[in-house]
Amino acid sequence: MKNNNEHHPSNGPLNEIKKENIKAILFDLVVPAIDSATNLVKWSLASLIKNPQKMKKLQDEIKSVVGMNTIIEEKHIPKLRYLDMVIEETFRLYPIVFAPHEARQDISFDGYKIPKGSQIFLNLWAIARDPTIWSDNCNEFYPERFLNDDIDTISGQDFRLAPFGFGRRRCPGSMLGLLNVKVLLSQLVHSFDWEMPHGNSPQDFDMTEKFGLVMSMVNDLVLIPKYRFNLENKIELK
Repeated sequence: MKNNNEHHPSNGPLNEIKKENIKAILFDLVVPAIDSATNLVKWSLASLIKNPQKMKKLQDEIKSVVGMNTIIEEKHIPKLRYLDMVIEETFRLYPIVFAPHEARQDISFDGYKIPKGSQIFLNLWAIARDPTIWSDNCNEFYPERFLNDDIDTISGQDFRLAPFGFGRRRCPGSMLGLLNVKVLLSQLVHSFDWEMPHGNSPQDFDMTEKFGLVMSMVNDLVLIPKYRFNLENKIELK
């Protein structure tokens, strides 16, 4: 007697979730965020160092939310609105990842013929510096431009700023990566004041980009930290 369920799709081995599948999913979520997250923190910190008024504004916000006797925890992050704007502005000026899309078949789009196998790069750098979108100060680090803006950096539905990609192929680890960046950057800014070595001015630091799959700095960011917490008080976790 024939088993009616023998070839049912839900019973086939291709639909089983095995340990290898779970490991692959976690690998895709965590590993690609390592270089991109660290580079985003570097670009953000360097931009704040070169703009001391913005650095002070962020430190004052964190101080008002967290205080000076407590390190930052995940629960504090939603209350740090200026931190969000700093990171969005860093995403705009220094798009971290340039991931291409590849055509799986010959297609036509808006009058253009795209052969199968073509790799397509979106010029996020040029979009971020378009004065018709971002006004005449598009080359300046100005987080306040996002104060009353409706741009959603996570969804990938807004072509003005989509650091995690567009559509269905956008980064699956965007929420995890963004949270890690916010915690790390806010803690570095909250815990330390930063100075350039050898008495150099922050304005002299070279912000030239080095193009690659992950956009990094040509020169390493070398800074001297100075502790900001009151050493007479005990730092607590609340």
